[in-house]
Amino acid sequence: MMEANNFIEFHNVSFRYDSADSGDGEDGENVFAVSGIDFTVKQGEFVGILGRNGSGKSTLAKLMNALLIPTSGDVYVNGMNTRDASWLWEIRKSVGMIFQNPDNQIVASTVEDDVAFGLENLGVPREEMEPRINDALSVVGLADRRLKEPHYLSGGQKQRLAIAGILAMRPSCIVLDESTAMLDPKGRDRIISIVRELNLREKITIILITHHMDEVVDCDRLFIIDKGRIIKSGTPGEIFSDEETVVGAGLELPPVCELFQRLGLLGLRPGETVLTKEAGVEFLTGVR
Repeated sequence: MMEANNFIEFHNVSFRYDSADSGDGEDGENVFAVSGIDFTVKQGEFVGILGRNGSGKSTLAKLMNALLIPTSGDVYVNGMNTRDASWLWEIRKSVGMIFQNPDNQIVASTVEDDVAFGLENLGVPREEMEPRINDALSVVGLADRRLKEPHYLSGGQKQRLAIAGILAMRPSCIVLDESTAMLDPKGRDRIISIVRELNLREKITIILITHHMDEVVDCDRLFIIDKGRIIKSGTPGEIFSDEETVVGAGLELPPVCELFQRLGLLGLRPGETVLTKEAGVEFLTGVR
């Protein structure tokens, strides 16, 4: 039985790929990509999942909306067990996935038609589709490009289009699986800004899977996964104050955090983990 405020729950979940290539950086048959995972996400949380290539984080993402079914254990989405095929459609409607390469999610000849595609699959009436398309394109800043062909969009714009397509379907949760990996810093910042706003304003649950540490400093909670197991969880401050675990998992500290850690070795100790440029300036200028 799920706790009332939990949106996603993993109960002792393991998943084994039976093919030669797991698709998650693991090779070989019968490899457990994740093993013994216990994991919860509350409705409205902004959660970051961190891990090196092959750690199992993409497998974890696919288990969240029944793209994969556990080899053992159970995954619940808003009370629905992903093993129960009768809930599959509702689960997919509840949890939207944004992947690394937006070209793999764009299917239509114009921007607005691409946003409409998911709504048509849901059987949304045309009179209801129009306002949903308008709202979604407005949120991601593509309203003025609605009649453009998607192949004329930049990489960042294509990723924003993928988000608009999911938004129009009005999911309760959006999972971003390395969605900024192919973008330049400006494009990355725009995507992160959009999903933060969606979390704050619309209360959409966000699960951000990334290897860019500076993208997760504002998350409510972080999880580090390594070799298919969650090895640490906590607030960004708690996670990034444990440099040994972060580095041991093949990751790096956020740039500002790393700077202050190094300053700490020289005798300058803030007494807390400094994660952002703003917090660093505040500390150095003595403004509290």
